[in-house]
Amino acid sequence: MQRPAKTFLSRISHQFGGLLKAAGTHLGYKEAGVSTSQSPRLQVLSACTGCSAESFVLKGLRIDFDILSASESNTEYQKFILANHSEHFKHLHETVEKQLKPTGPCVICAKNGTSCEDFSRQVQFQADIMVTGSPCDPFSVQRAKRFQCGAVKDHVAYRITMSSVIDMYCKYGPHVGVLEQVMGFTYPLDTTTDETPYQRFLQLFAAAPLQHGGYYVVKLALDAKIWLRISRPRCFLVLFRKDKFSKEHVKRFKTMVEALSGWIQQNHTPRSLAEFLLEESSPVFHEHWSQMLSQKAPVPTPVRGLPMWKVQSLKLRQNLGDSFQQLKPWTSAGFQLQGLGQNPRLLEVLDLAVIHYADKEIFQGSSSTLDVKQRLRESCLDLYTDVSQNPSRKAYTCRATGVSKCLTTSSFVYGHARDRIILPLEQMLWQGHSLETKFPPSMPQSAIKSLSGEGICLPCLGLIFYALHHTDSLCV
Repeated sequence: MQRPAKTFLSRISHQFGGLLKAAGTHLGYKEAGVSTSQSPRLQVLSACTGCSAESFVLKGLRIDFDILSASESNTEYQKFILANHSEHFKHLHETVEKQLKPTGPCVICAKNGTSCEDFSRQVQFQADIMVTGSPCDPFSVQRAKRFQCGAVKDHVAYRITMSSVIDMYCKYGPHVGVLEQVMGFTYPLDTTTDETPYQRFLQLFAAAPLQHGGYYVVKLALDAKIWLRISRPRCFLVLFRKDKFSKEHVKRFKTMVEALSGWIQQNHTPRSLAEFLLEESSPVFHEHWSQMLSQKAPVPTPVRGLPMWKVQSLKLRQNLGDSFQQLKPWTSAGFQLQGLGQNPRLLEVLDLAVIHYADKEIFQGSSSTLDVKQRLRESCLDLYTDVSQNPSRKAYTCRATGVSKCLTTSSFVYGHARDRIILPLEQMLWQGHSLETKFPPSMPQSAIKSLSGEGICLPCLGLIFYALHHTDSLCV
């Protein structure tokens, strides 16, 4: 069984980093190294990027850097960030608002009992690049009310993107900015208009009191599925300060991103998710598995009447036909369902996924139970089902493409070939992390799981930084 790769150049999965390096070499771009127009230490601002994805990427590309100031509201994520990158961080705030207008010492300075320059505003700095991953909740199409009139603008987190992030550009004026959002950011605000949150953001951004003549904006659509068989479609906005960069420079950057992405799609077969799973006999697996089992999820609150998942299940089975009304191919075949428990909703989601995914002839005839189990296992080797989602979501691997659904903060994924729940650590590996990534001993498995669904995909961000680096866009 293949072990997960340990490095992306130094930190991100080697399979991704090596592929990016190969693409750059084939396309004629220089090998990694600081060009003469770029200073030896990048000055970075960060806001709401979860795991500080930019730090992992910069380490992977061997670019020295300082995080001048950052913000992260989740205390478990704060601990994770400092466990991995404390030597690079100067200031870390609890929210973007406190980062903009500190009301006291930052998390780091308060912990160390030192004077906080960010709070006292004793030091003025110039950021070379700012990376933001503002909350996706207002724009995500996973929300049932996403397209209802006013649902986006009335969301409590809407102003972080439309106000606080813009204020960060006004206050700090970074030379380059990278903003990551879900693709729902580019969909209409609601059913009454064609205007998108992206267009609204550009309008507000253009009207803001920006210094230095404003920014050129490049919109990119990148997806993790070109690297490995899991979807994570994201909209990235890359902003270039107009007094530092020409239109030709910005065009060259965009062309390079498209060339790198195109080369990878044409010359690389996306990696199987199984390649990133741990051996069940390994000490690392045993440690995380034991923690996951000991930290049991709360029992769902009973609901009156027929639960929504049952309503959805009945409808799906009716559409399949009479022979599928009572069929439970996976949960009745004698699999152990390790880590899953006996929650009827989760079991039904598994069975429906198998009914839709597996070879249909398996369900026909009078084969022995043992034979059916073996044929099911072989048919579902590449099937992964997110049992956190209700049946109508169909949150399982697409048989036609072999691509699994995007992770969310609540994802609870069952791997049919392994007959067990996928560890949160393994979900982090799917995001591009390596086994060198450090997890604080006190960090709950639920927080690791949430982080795996919330963080920025490292290979996608790595592609952007690679192109920035090789177009002399850093520290100009």
